[in-house]
Amino acid sequence: MLDLIQYPQGGVHLHETRQHHYNISKADARIALLSVLRSGLVAPMNGQSVISALEAPATPGLLDRLIAEDYNRADLKILTLDRKMTTLAATHRL
Repeated sequence: MLDLIQYPQGGVHLHETRQHHYNISKADARIALLSVLRSGLVAPMNGQSVISALEAPATPGLLDRLIAEDYNRADLKILTLDRKMTTLAATHRL
């Protein structure tokens, strides 16, 4: 889970609540999410691509994979400074 914290001086910070407050590793969080999604009780809005993103290696990260999937679904290309993210389809490094 991510908390968005906005500072008075204008900066923004994403705080990883899952690790800080609940002491849950990224790997354990992925396993739990996969378990819930595979149970049939709920389904991801973007279908199988979300499950594929959860099953993929840790690099690039899950959020990068989900962002890239949304762009691909809209037939858009991604321009990024993130070297790791450029390994995803339709993603190009600036």
